[in-house]
Amino acid sequence: MGYGIRESTLLFPVIETVHVLGLSLSVGTIAVVDLRLLGLGLRREPVSQVIAQMIPWSLGGFINHVLERRVAVLVAGAQGVVLRNKSIRRRTNELPTNA
Repeated sequence: MGYGIRESTLLFPVIETVHVLGLSLSVGTIAVVDLRLLGLGLRREPVSQVIAQMIPWSLGGFINHVLERRVAVLVAGAQGVVLRNKSIRRRTNELPTNA
């Protein structure tokens, strides 16, 4: 799977696009609720109704974000990509080996 992502010209950008859209959806719906609570938007709508309308979208974005990140970490970890970062490699080398 990691090889396919690394060798494909479109697969990685598609995965990252899905990631950013899911994160934006989650953060955007939270921002809508926050603006309503501050009285800066949707003043005619009750807070409970705004929250009820935003929860499914927010959870969908959050679930998308979590699942996509899990796949990305599993693929990167399996291919050793994560340990290419010097700070991570340094910290993992400092861990005791007999623990």
